[in-house]
Amino acid sequence: MRSKRDPLSDLKFYSGDIRNEDPIDPLFSDSKAYVTLNALLFDGIETEKARVQEGRRLNPAFIIRYGDTLSLIHGILSCMKPIERETVVYRVERLVDYQKFVQAGMMTSFISCSDREFLDSYTDKADLVFMEVHVKPGVLCVHLEDELEDYLKQDEHELLISPYCPIRVKQTSVPEQYSAVRDRNGNPVCIYTSVDVYPAFLHETYAPVCFDQNLIDRCCKAIDLLNSQETVDDQDLQTYLSFKKMIHNTVKK
Repeated sequence: MRSKRDPLSDLKFYSGDIRNEDPIDPLFSDSKAYVTLNALLFDGIETEKARVQEGRRLNPAFIIRYGDTLSLIHGILSCMKPIERETVVYRVERLVDYQKFVQAGMMTSFISCSDREFLDSYTDKADLVFMEVHVKPGVLCVHLEDELEDYLKQDEHELLISPYCPIRVKQTSVPEQYSAVRDRNGNPVCIYTSVDVYPAFLHETYAPVCFDQNLIDRCCKAIDLLNSQETVDDQDLQTYLSFKKMIHNTVKK
């Protein structure tokens, strides 16, 4: 699905810059859109639970307007180009998401990294994993400061990597220089890992899913319960997981 917006506007929005967005639009006024958008790209609901426990909120507008969600993802992807040479960047990840990556053998969402080593602004996560990311030639990605005028986060030197890129992981002991780093709960870095990232070649076939209002309502109910850290009814959960699968297959296509 093609974005009806300027792709650079989609990329800017994803970065958290909503200065030119409609302030009353429930989707495009969300300066933390990446929280929900990336959660939708993971299997299961473990990452949703982890983000909510960290005080992050999932936005049901991304479900209600799933056409806009898919267009937004397309817009971001269209800003990306295959990287020409191997590049080493860094990411502070939460353990739950890292375990999902290892289990899947791929990065299952957009991945924001920095070439300025590990940023301390992300130590509000729980159970920290320090990832030294080796991006191989051909991986679709974008340096945000190179593409966006008046970029708000120049100090982050952000490289955004596309979803569903295969990975190879090698864990090592945490270097002494990071021994004083603590997560939101006061715990030290639990894993240090070197991650090789390779180009994605996923073109799954799928049957488009049509979600009627009842199914959308079930998905939104699931999101509301997750935001409240309450148990999601099994039928609502399965509907929400089916919705996510539709998102995944569309992105892979």
